[in-house]
Parts: sequence; structure tokens; C-alpha cells
Amino acid sequence: RRGRRGRRGRRGRRGEGGGAMEDGAKRQRKADAGRDNSRKRKKETPDELEKRVNALESENLQLRLQLKVGKETVQRDAQEKSEITVQLDEMIQRQASDSELQTVLETYVKKFSDYGAVRTDSIR
Repeated sequence: RRGRRGRRGRRGRRGEGGGAMEDGAKRQRKADAGRDNSRKRKKETPDELEKRVNALESENLQLRLQLKVGKETVQRDAQEKSEITVQLDEMIQRQASDSELQTVLETYVKKFSDYGAVRTDSIR
């Protein structure tokens, strides 16, 4: 049976050559090492956090620029769609030939369909 003190307490009672003193010194060395490691971690943490903040700020700026470019592209596409629609309306009013209408419609499809050549190239 170990009793309340566990193994260390029993060794101390038996008087096995100063084991309690060695345990105390060992405990003190571990405590000192733990304090040193803790100080080191606390010192390193702000540096690591600062690096992380800088990296995240850089990424944030990059994403904001991409978003802005994306919004500008959407606005430009909407403007171009509107212009082509007006062009088609005018062509229908003046009774343009089917081949003329087909040419404009093919341009529209190439430019604005999800798998059109212009969009496929812009993804690459």
C-alpha cells in the first residue's frame, strides 16, 4: 500500500540515502526550467503574432484588390451586355439580315456564356 504520500514518501521514511534531498533539487531544477521555457514562449509569442498579423493584412489587401477587380469586371460586363442588347434592338428595328443578327449573337455568346471563349481564357 502506498498510503497518502505515494512512493516518494515511503522512500523518505526508510532513509535511503538522502533521496528526499535529491527529489527536492530535481523538483527545483524542473521548476526553473519550466519558468525559463515559459519566459521564452511569452517572448516568442508576440513576434510570431506580429508575423501572422502582417501575413493576414497582406492577404486581406490582396483579396480586397481581387474583389474590387471582380466588381469592376461585373460592372463592365453589364455595360457591354446593355450595349449589345441596344445594338440588337436597333438591328431588329431596321430589319437587319439574319446573318448580321447571328454574328452579333455569336459574339455575345462567346463573350458572356459560362463556357464562352472569353470567359474560359480569363479563368486561365
